[in-house]
Amino acid sequence: MRLRAHHLLCLYGFRGLGYDSRFVATVFRVIDGLKDNPQTMIEITNSGDFICASCPHYSEDGCHKNGHRSEASVRRTDDRVMEKINIVPETTIKAEEVFRKIDAAIAPEDLDDICEGCEWLHHGYCVEGLKTKRESPWLQRWEMGIR
Repeated sequence: MRLRAHHLLCLYGFRGLGYDSRFVATVFRVIDGLKDNPQTMIEITNSGDFICASCPHYSEDGCHKNGHRSEASVRRTDDRVMEKINIVPETTIKAEEVFRKIDAAIAPEDLDDICEGCEWLHHGYCVEGLKTKRESPWLQRWEMGIR
């Protein structure tokens, strides 16, 4: 599965708000799939991915949610995530491994810098998700080694 680096963080706080039903269903399908199979291989990227493909604001030349500069902004966010977890674009890694890297390298307070400019940041969903990640049933499964 191909996922943008910043989408890894979005999964922590996703609530199904603000997008059409197709997009929401896709993100929840990703979350459920990773929960059910933490051995899933993820190709981490800083360009369009599986989730973007269902977004009404995405086209072949990238994200247009906030105008023609959106893709460049989103790519910078992807790059900041990859820098924090010390991987390069197009790295393929098991889901459980990449979430362990996030756990070790990214604290909730880091999101102010990493996700600067994200319209969802001020809602606090992802910050809350990172703060309570140990309580999140789908992440606990990886930490406890349950398949």
